[in-house]
Amino acid sequence: MHFGKLIQEKAKMLGFSTNALAEATNKNVHTVYGDFKKESIHTDVIEQYCKGMGIDFIELFDVNDQKNELQKNSVIYSKQANKEVVYTENDIPHLQKVMEALEADKAYLLKLTEQQRLERQKILDMYHEVVQQLLQQKNSAT
Repeated sequence: MHFGKLIQEKAKMLGFSTNALAEATNKNVHTVYGDFKKESIHTDVIEQYCKGMGIDFIELFDVNDQKNELQKNSVIYSKQANKEVVYTENDIPHLQKVMEALEADKAYLLKLTEQQRLERQKILDMYHEVVQQLLQQKNSAT
């Protein structure tokens, strides 16, 4: 899923020019154009675009902008921020896309965390090596 194109399509469908979207999200127009080109975008940034367009996160994935009618035989209830949210069977594809986005975000964060751990380990190893060299110099001087 190409999130930049998804945001661009939704903005166009809602009548936002790139300049208007940049203004609504307090972003530079070049940043918005850059985000349109990105396949993967952090969920916080996606939420900024949604807020700027006046939609919630789930609505972004409804590119055809069809309103799903409540089907009494297929309702899923969820508690969010102390209010009940109703999802229908028709919402499942959209929710799956949201889950994919969240999983991609999770994988990205885990990768960052692993990189940070490796960088910290490298620093600790260098520190340990310097301490060992200083101890050796002290021992050889005495």
